[in-house]
Amino acid sequence: MTVEMLENILSQLAGKILPAPHGRETTSLNHGLHFTGGEPFVNFPLLCRAVDLATQLGIPSTFVETNAYWCLDDRSTREKLDILKRKGLRGILISVNPFYLEYVPFERTLRAARLSLEVFGRNTMVYQVPYFQRFLERGYQESAEGYYSKCHLCMELRKHLAQTGDYPELSPREFYLRLGSNS
Repeated sequence: MTVEMLENILSQLAGKILPAPHGRETTSLNHGLHFTGGEPFVNFPLLCRAVDLATQLGIPSTFVETNAYWCLDDRSTREKLDILKRKGLRGILISVNPFYLEYVPFERTLRAARLSLEVFGRNTMVYQVPYFQRFLERGYQESAEGYYSKCHLCMELRKHLAQTGDYPELSPREFYLRLGSNS
């Protein structure tokens, strides 16, 4: 998307977008302006420009959705969140589910959630909280050796889930429990 396209679209939307029920400074899944994607952080300068424009146009309840792939360390993650907040972004939605873990290490999701809570407070949303809680409760951690492919990570994750919880979609359970074993 070009900046010109962005300006055109946001100009047309200005005045038509309803704020979140608790006010323009808050966020809600079904109100306000939701920057989503693909992944908006892939083009961070364009995301910053979009937030600038939305703020200038008075668009309420703006938030961005992310899979947190870009949350490599605390410093750079906090810096990007602070920049967006200063530009007028009101909140963030962090997507989490087993399929994202094939591409995004869970520690990045944790980092995004922790730092977003510091920056955006109650305007931090986690989409699919049950998965987020299960990964925390079950102690899912990345392999210290890393993964040689997305498939390798996916197999490990599914085996971990089969060992630690009741997931009907992982059926037959015995199949998943034997993943990676020689039996």
